[in-house]
Amino acid sequence: MIIPSIPENETDRLKALNDYQVLDTAPEDNFDEITQLATEICETPISLITLVDPDRQWFKSHHGLDRKETPRQHAFCAHAINNPNQILEVRDARLDRRFADNPLVKDDPNIIFYTGVPLVSPHGYALGTLCVIDQKPKVLNATQLHALKVLANQVVKLFELQKANRKLKESQKKIEKTNEELKQLNHVASHDLREPLRMISSFIGLLKRNYSQTLNEEANKYIEIALDGSKRMNQLILDILDHSSVGKEGASKEQIDLNKLIEDVKQNLHTQIDEANANIIVAEKLPTLNASKTDMISLFQNLVSNAIKFKIKDKAPEIEILCQEKHNYWHVSITDNGIGIAIPDHKRIFGMFSRLHKKSDISGTGLGLAICEKIVAQHGGEIWVTSNLGQGSTFHFTLSK
Repeated sequence: MIIPSIPENETDRLKALNDYQVLDTAPEDNFDEITQLATEICETPISLITLVDPDRQWFKSHHGLDRKETPRQHAFCAHAINNPNQILEVRDARLDRRFADNPLVKDDPNIIFYTGVPLVSPHGYALGTLCVIDQKPKVLNATQLHALKVLANQVVKLFELQKANRKLKESQKKIEKTNEELKQLNHVASHDLREPLRMISSFIGLLKRNYSQTLNEEANKYIEIALDGSKRMNQLILDILDHSSVGKEGASKEQIDLNKLIEDVKQNLHTQIDEANANIIVAEKLPTLNASKTDMISLFQNLVSNAIKFKIKDKAPEIEILCQEKHNYWHVSITDNGIGIAIPDHKRIFGMFSRLHKKSDISGTGLGLAICEKIVAQHGGEIWVTSNLGQGSTFHFTLSK
């Protein structure tokens, strides 16, 4: 008997094998059906799905053999994994010097015929084999060999599917943990942060009302800076809450008339619209669509507000809203005549806290477009911008029907 050699990539091979987390797992119908099918196609009494670890070959499925493992040094499959791209065929083990005095040949299960197809991972590591065994000499025909290779590929695909499902479950657990942490953050942001902030704003307001006449110009300037800072901090907290609430369970969808919704948005922004003398044009009658009303108001309000905010100095904003029906989605565009956005910044602006301008020039928290992107994604769409500096911007987004 010749002891099977150790593959040169043994360390990496074992790592790949362990990554599947299959060793010593319970029997599964999917694998047992494959070994049963292999015995029927190849007309052999025994078929195995074997995995070769440092000391043994372990059977994920064993049809016709009442064992779960054998020593690696006796394993035919330990020879097979040294040539991942070849089928190991042993027509009569009694005549093969590698196996003639092997305990598995001389004693139970009295292997004479063996054919094993290596189970090769996508990265090229031979994990074990799908093999068929008989107690008499035998030769498989081309059809049987091809079928055995196809079944071996299915075994590896099952391993891959199980690994992917396991990673998906792990990711789901991480998401659930993150969501729980976000709930805690929401509580902190909505109460633990805002409550002391309200107190700070209130007392600074009292200072301004009661002592502005007695304080000098510099002191009053400091009070204004503190008030402005507290207002911006409060807005940042509100924006963070808005961003985290998008897609939250309970946000039900309903039939929404976008024409009425735009009127609601205009009413919400009437002060900003009046101060900028902005003109909002709805190019044609907008459709009714199935969406979250709260999300849609936030989406349109953010985009219209930005179109007003980023206007050219001394030029009244012109904002046009257009909606086109496509095969299975709506394409909405909001075009303005504002300062525009440089092409290299077209993707960056959708990042959280992304700002292209100084806070002293244009107010904002840098979360508005991140909120828009999240809302659109929750409604099965995409959002993007077409723009050049000084030439206005068009924000496009799609919403699934």
